[in-house]
Amino acid sequence: MAMETEGKERNRMGLLSFFSPPAPEVLEKKGDAFFKTSAAGPAKIEYEKALARHHKKKAEDPGFQKRIQKKISEASEALALKHKKKGEELVLANCPKEAKELFALALELTGSSGMKRELQDLMETASGSSPVSESPGEKGGDADLVETEPAFDGHVHDENEVFAILCHGMAEEERRAYQGYGQAFVTGFVQLNNGAFDAAAENLTRALEANGAQKSFIPLELAICYMNMGEYARAEALAREFLAAFPESLKGIRLLCDLLWQSGDHDAVDQLLLSCPGAISDLLFIHLLKGENLFRAGEFARAEALYLDLIQARGREQALLDALAKTCDAAGKSEQALDLYRELVNTCFSCGVMPAMELRRDFAETSFRAGEHTAELLEIYFGLLEQDPDNSALYFSRIASVHGSLGNREEAEKFRVLAKKV
Repeated sequence: MAMETEGKERNRMGLLSFFSPPAPEVLEKKGDAFFKTSAAGPAKIEYEKALARHHKKKAEDPGFQKRIQKKISEASEALALKHKKKGEELVLANCPKEAKELFALALELTGSSGMKRELQDLMETASGSSPVSESPGEKGGDADLVETEPAFDGHVHDENEVFAILCHGMAEEERRAYQGYGQAFVTGFVQLNNGAFDAAAENLTRALEANGAQKSFIPLELAICYMNMGEYARAEALAREFLAAFPESLKGIRLLCDLLWQSGDHDAVDQLLLSCPGAISDLLFIHLLKGENLFRAGEFARAEALYLDLIQARGREQALLDALAKTCDAAGKSEQALDLYRELVNTCFSCGVMPAMELRRDFAETSFRAGEHTAELLEIYFGLLEQDPDNSALYFSRIASVHGSLGNREEAEKFRVLAKKV
C-alpha cells in the first residue's frame, strides 16, 4: 500500500513537472537554436516567451533581460528583412496587395529608421502598381438591367471578369450553377458584392423570376441582399426557402442564424442547429455556431464548457481558441483570455504570417482592460492605426493612456489631443 501511494505521488509530481513552465534560459536556448537555422519568426517567439517568463520568475543571470531584448530586436530585424525581400518578389510578380501586406508587417517589426523609410517607399510603389480601372458604362448586358457605378478601387475591368473572380473560390458544382443563371444574376451578384443593395435586389429578383421554379442559389443571394437592406422578414423567408432546397448548406445555415440573432431568438437558433442533417451535424462549423449562440445569449459558462470539450476532443484549433478567448474575456477571465490570444498571435508569427487585424485588436483591447500597458501594446495599437483608420480616435486614446501608464506625459498629451481632433 505504501509503495502504491509512493507511486501515485511520483506520478503526480511528474505531471506537475510536465505542466510547469520552462525556465527563461531554456526558452532562450530554443530561440538560439531557431535563429542559427535562419528561422527568425520562431526564434522571436521563443525569445518573447523567455522575456515574459523572466517577468514572472527572474532568470539567474542579472544581464538576462538586456540580452534577451537585444535578441528579440535582432530576430525582428531579420524577420523584417525576410518579409521585405519576399514583398519585393511579389511586386515583380504583379501581386501588389500581397506585397503591401508583407511590407506593412516588416514595418511593424523593424526598429531601423532607414528600413522604415525604405519600406514606406516600397509600399507607395506597390500602391501605384495596381491596374487602372476602365471607364464604367461600357459593359454589355440586358437593356433592362439596373445600372450602378462600380467601386472596386481600380481593380475592376469588366463586370463579367469581376463575376468570375467572385466565383473563383466556390466549389465546382456551385460555380457552374452561378454561371448558368443569366446576365441579370451576374449584374445583381456583382452589385451585391459592391454594396449597391437596392440595384442588386432588383436584378436578383429578375433573375429569380427568369429561372422559374428550379432549385437554385438565387434565394440565398437575394436573402443576403435583403438582410443588408434591413428587410429581415423577407430575408428570413428566402433563407428558409433556400434551406428547404439545400438543407446541408453551411452558408445558408449561418445566414439564418444571423437573421434569428437579429431578433434575439436564441431558442430558434438552437432548434435549427439541433435539426441539422446528420452529414453535417458534427462539423466544427456547427459546433462553433452552437457556442456563438450561447455566447450571444450571455451564457458564458456553458459556452466555455462547450469550447473546452471541443478542444479536448479535436485539438487546439485556431477557431476554437479564438472563440474561447472571446468567451473568457466576456466572462471577466482576462488572464486566461490573454494567454489564449498570445498563443494565437505567436502561432501566426511562427508561420511568418501577420495575425488578422481582428485578432490583434481583440488581443490589444483585452490587454488594455487587464492593465497590461506595455511598449509592445503600443506597437500593436500603432499597427492598428495604419490598418484600421476608421477607429483611429479609439486607438489614439488607447495610445495616450498607455503612454500615461508608462510615465511618458508629453507623448500621452500629444495623443490625447489627436484623439479629440479625429
